[in-house]
Amino acid sequence: MMRSMSSCSKTLILEDLKRSWIVPLILFIAYALVTIVPFGMNYRSYEYIIYYANSVIGCSSFFVIAVHCIAAVTVAVMAMSYLHSPASSVALHSLPVTRTHLFRCKILSGFLMLTVPVIIIGLLMLAFSGATVSPDSDFWQAIGNSAQTGILPADQLFTPLHNLKWIGLSLVEILFVYAVSILAGVLAANGIIHGLLAYFLNGLLFVLASLTLLHVESFVYGYQAPSDLLQKFAMVSAPAYAMSHGGMGAGAAVIYLAVSLVILAGSALIYKRIRLERVGIACFFPVAADVVSILLTLICAALFALFAVMLTDDGSGNTRYSYLLWFVIASVLFFIITRMIADS
Repeated sequence: MMRSMSSCSKTLILEDLKRSWIVPLILFIAYALVTIVPFGMNYRSYEYIIYYANSVIGCSSFFVIAVHCIAAVTVAVMAMSYLHSPASSVALHSLPVTRTHLFRCKILSGFLMLTVPVIIIGLLMLAFSGATVSPDSDFWQAIGNSAQTGILPADQLFTPLHNLKWIGLSLVEILFVYAVSILAGVLAANGIIHGLLAYFLNGLLFVLASLTLLHVESFVYGYQAPSDLLQKFAMVSAPAYAMSHGGMGAGAAVIYLAVSLVILAGSALIYKRIRLERVGIACFFPVAADVVSILLTLICAALFALFAVMLTDDGSGNTRYSYLLWFVIASVLFFIITRMIADS
């Protein structure tokens, strides 16, 4: 029985990779467009992209981080798409494997699709260690040496150690976003809700913290939060934010990796409790639908009330009651909307 499961698991993974080979190719092209293509175009005029190259290898480039996040969510939706189709769900769950084995195979095949392009790009970037500034450029004289500025020339930037670090931190960020998106996939019962819920959950902690801090500062008289409080919270709750601000060290990477594995383990437990007859509706679990509806209602109502107060403020400074009025009205409207979606 164990040998049969192992053989079936390998078959499922290989079949997924063969069927979705275009996905790693598209991801490779996306990564190339924001890394090796601009590097290659400026190989002999390195001064034009030196700051961008340092941000890429330093894991703080907005464009690379955006590709990481979009790729992780998209592949997670693809990996769990069988669960959101009645025909595919019945067919795969009738195979001689347990739900745990099936879940692991799908998650692993999806993560392999994300991993391969990152590793290839990381290795290819080593080829740009010979990039040089223009012969007539006085770039280094203008900005000073790299020890003072932290800006490294190509031969010191594109090194095996730096590129290996880029690969490792990139995979940690991808895994975290991927794990949260997989969690969204075992809660949502159709593909569209899965995609929306994945983005929602990945940004949930930061959005809630931002709104809480904004409301406390606005309505608790005399309270002034430390200027870097929100940034510190974002650094520990969102790897994409931490990377964009150069704050993901080895310790943070280990923590994000551990949290990602815990989320995947929790998702596997939830997956075992899914009732397949609910495939196609908004959420597999009514409790999850209720929680998401309430959170989404609170966030949307708070944003709407703040915006309404800004538009209707007469300059008197007494906006507390008008805010509460707008918040109550918006809460009712948004709750009706979210419940209609959740019950559809």
